[in-house]
Parts: sequence; C-alpha cells; structure tokens
Amino acid sequence: MSIPFPLETLGSWLHRDTFLQKNELSLPEDFGRLLTSLDSMTLRLERLYAGKVQINMEKQVVVPAPTNGARFWPASYEFPHSQESLLSRDAWLLVQDKREIFAHTELSLNGLDEHLRRGIEKGDLPLGTLILNDNTTLERANLELVQLKAPTLAGWLGASSEKLFWARRTLLLIEGRVQGRILEIFLNWS
Repeated sequence: MSIPFPLETLGSWLHRDTFLQKNELSLPEDFGRLLTSLDSMTLRLERLYAGKVQINMEKQVVVPAPTNGARFWPASYEFPHSQESLLSRDAWLLVQDKREIFAHTELSLNGLDEHLRRGIEKGDLPLGTLILNDNTTLERANLELVQLKAPTLAGWLGASSEKLFWARRTLLLIEGRVQGRILEIFLNWS
C-alpha cells in the first residue's frame, strides 16, 4: 500500500546527523527536538503537549511483501529478512483532538509476541504506546528529514496547496530487529 496522497520533496532527504550539523534552519526548539528525536513519537508528543495522544486510524490492511521500489523507501530501508506480507497503516496522531502527525507505517508482524501483535492489529492505540506498554524495546534507525508539499493533504486540512510540511522517515527496531518503517508528516509546523 502506498501513501494515500502525492508528495513532492523540496530537496534531498537529510540524515539526522547531517541535519543537526547544518542547523541552518531556525526551528522552534521544541519542534526541533520533536522532529529529530529517536525516542517514541507518542511519548515526545505527550511530553510536549502535556496530553494523551490518540489515534485516528485512516486505513489498516495486510499487504503483500513490498517490492522496495517505492519512492520514499530507498534501499537502506529494505527489510533485512524476507517477508510474505506487511501490515500497512495510515493514521493520524491527535493531541487534545487536534491532528498533529500523519503516519504511514509498514510493519512486519513476524516475530512479535502474540499480545503485542493482537494490540497492533486492533489498531486503536499508537504503536509507541502499544510497544512501550508491552515492555518491549523500541528504537529508530536511519532517521532522515525533508520539507515537502502535499497539496491533497493541505486541502484536507483546509490549508493552501502551497503549504510546506516537515516529514521524517525511519526504520523501527523492536527488540533490536528491523520490524517496520514509518513516514511521519508534521501537520502544524512548517
């Protein structure tokens, strides 16, 4: 399953370390930490807004194994182990009923314990909440950032089609093993 709307990147994706070294952009400090964080996005949002993160699931389906040719997943984001299928989910992360992030995730359920797998398949909690509540280790790798345009997304939000969004993509490691990849688009910071 692909991202449900077209995206146009403005420049190249920058690895987190390169982005931090360049530091050419004067981002608000809180947002800069949120954007470059390797922690759970759910926990970061809860700390930043002092509120609970909710999820509004747009779509969640099991799809055939990826061809890894998708535009937003370069070779460094391929799954290192063979997959028959992946859980693909598009979700909005909300704080105080306000959409903060759109997240497109492709996740292998192979090798996850049954309790965590059922929670993920149910789809009513953010992945970070489920994984951390399960006392499972969650890490991110290959974090890259870019600014982009997404006219359809901007229209859904009632914004100009020229609105710029910050986005990031990363691999998700659960218990030290690559289990997924996620693209997150920040809706209220440009």
